[in-house]
Amino acid sequence: MEDNGQPEDFAPTKTSTINIRPVRPADVAAVSAIYAHYVKHGTATFEEVPPDEQEMAQRIEAIQAQNYLWLVADIAGQIAGYAYLAPHKDRSAYRYTAEVSIYMDPSMTRQGVGTQLLGALLKYAEQSNRFATVMAVVGDSANSGSIALHEKFGFKRRGLSKGLGYKFGQFIDVVYMQLILPDPPLFPPRSEIKCSGSDGTPIAGLETEQRVHGARA
Repeated sequence: MEDNGQPEDFAPTKTSTINIRPVRPADVAAVSAIYAHYVKHGTATFEEVPPDEQEMAQRIEAIQAQNYLWLVADIAGQIAGYAYLAPHKDRSAYRYTAEVSIYMDPSMTRQGVGTQLLGALLKYAEQSNRFATVMAVVGDSANSGSIALHEKFGFKRRGLSKGLGYKFGQFIDVVYMQLILPDPPLFPPRSEIKCSGSDGTPIAGLETEQRVHGARA
């Protein structure tokens, strides 16, 4: 795991007590411990076996290798929580959509730290000009704290899947939330898009058009 894996255009946010910054190799143990709590005791994640520190380091590296941002909230050297952006889906048509995840140390919830952490991440998402929309997939429709936090930043509920997961002897709903960013990326010029018919021949007129389209992906 590299020490400087964050996108170059992210500037850490620091208040008198909280430093919102990119994750570092030294943070892996704390990040792993926070996540393990929710794996073993919560329904925010549907994993049932906590990943070890080596696996967590590999996950962080995989996010950074794709130039997505992973942040931590550092309070006097203690990691109070973390949040990151990741691809929403593997299919290429989702390339303008990111998915956000946030986990807080259980002793640091409802103190405003999560608000600062998520706010910094979403500010980057908007200013990076990489994404048209950000999704949040919230495990458990009863997770009112997470739902309220995302709604505070303008996320809207877009769907509910009943009983999609099964953990701790119960079926668990999943809430899908979406934030549409104000200035989405532009499509590439038509000349960069390969338009062809079912037989592979170019479709007349489409292969030479130079107009830049402003619709969302």
